[in-house]
Amino acid sequence: MPTNFPTAIDAFVNPSQAGAAEFIWTDGSIRSAEQEPATILVAANVALTQTRQHTDKNDAIAALQAKVGINDSAVTTSIDYQLKAGGLRLNATNTASGVTGDQTINNPSGTVNFAATATTIVVTNSLVAATSIVLAVVRTNDTTAVIKSVVPAAGSFTIRLNAAATAETSVGFIVFNGAVAAPSSTRKIIPFGLVYLSTSPP
Repeated sequence: MPTNFPTAIDAFVNPSQAGAAEFIWTDGSIRSAEQEPATILVAANVALTQTRQHTDKNDAIAALQAKVGINDSAVTTSIDYQLKAGGLRLNATNTASGVTGDQTINNPSGTVNFAATATTIVVTNSLVAATSIVLAVVRTNDTTAVIKSVVPAAGSFTIRLNAAATAETSVGFIVFNGAVAAPSSTRKIIPFGLVYLSTSPP
């Protein structure tokens, strides 16, 4: 059986007894060929020989090593490379310039825009729980806008400035300890050290 990893998890079949060559039978059981006439086996059944067992495990281990990567790996799909070279990359929704006020962003990171004179924005976000930690940072060089607080609640969080912005001001956010969500193939493992609060690292 060629390994399915890392696109899927392998389903290994363990022999039920040592020594005898065993088979997957039509009823789903695992038995040695000596116990029943071989004619009840279908062509799709594969012998669970010791060689087959070792080959399956070796294929899976090799795929796992390739996915993790060696130290200082240059393979861009390896975890080692992504942790060292990729920084933090999360699904993000960046609000376009000119769009201000409350937003719905169901991603772990993104940006919102405060209008001039605004001090509060509520972001509706299905990933946020009351126990979440939401970090926010002002991304525009406004003369008065400073983050005062970011308060999480079930399904949303509120960003407050200490004073009204003098002009449209962009604020980036990132959600930690969010509510459980379906996994995404583009979501990456989080390394601590470099944190980017936008879709692309500088």
